[in-house]
Amino acid sequence: MSDIARGSEVGAGGTLARKGSDFSGHVNDAHKASKAKIQESIQRVEKGIETGKGVRKGNIRSDVEKTNKAERVISETDRAKLNGWKYAPSDELYLKYKHVYDNPKYFKQETGEINWPGTNGDPNIDGFVNGEYKIETLKPGLEIDRFGSNPGGQYFSPAGSSYESRALPPHMSEQPYTKYRVVKEFQVRSGKIAPWFDEVGEGIQYNSQLEIVDDFGNMQKATVKNLLDFGYIEIIE
Repeated sequence: MSDIARGSEVGAGGTLARKGSDFSGHVNDAHKASKAKIQESIQRVEKGIETGKGVRKGNIRSDVEKTNKAERVISETDRAKLNGWKYAPSDELYLKYKHVYDNPKYFKQETGEINWPGTNGDPNIDGFVNGEYKIETLKPGLEIDRFGSNPGGQYFSPAGSSYESRALPPHMSEQPYTKYRVVKEFQVRSGKIAPWFDEVGEGIQYNSQLEIVDDFGNMQKATVKNLLDFGYIEIIE
């Protein structure tokens, strides 16, 4: 409680009480005036902040748009390089994965050819970590999947494996995804996927490099097409 308030409570007939009462009235008037001024000031500040925010947002938006536009443009140097590639990626794909395409570890910069894991002295033969794998028999009912439209493909993963865990090259992100069910058992090389193309890897891959028997008892490559044609796998819709 303030000294003024305490003074007003001394006594109704006391001098201090009267002085406190008069002073309290002045304080109340001053408080009302001050409150009005404060409210007016707050409104001015809020209006200024809103205006300032609008300008700031506009500037940020403009800067972001300029940055995005710059990032969407391929430099003359990069364009000249890509023109020499046999299978150049789209502009959008190149800009999205520029750090991968520009890395000579993954792509020959003169031709655009892919440097797969296990080549050029890399120990991860056929994409397996340190080239290590085991022979595994895939049993009927097992669901496997893959990205890609190549009928001669021979790589699968357990259905539902993340894209990143497969360590695929950038263009595979635009390829169709297909899920399969094993109908007849067949053997594969199974092992952990080596990190590559700046993807984490560490998933499991099934490499169907081992041969299968066709309907006539002949040995055939276990490609996607042959596995389908000879009834070893079926597509899950």
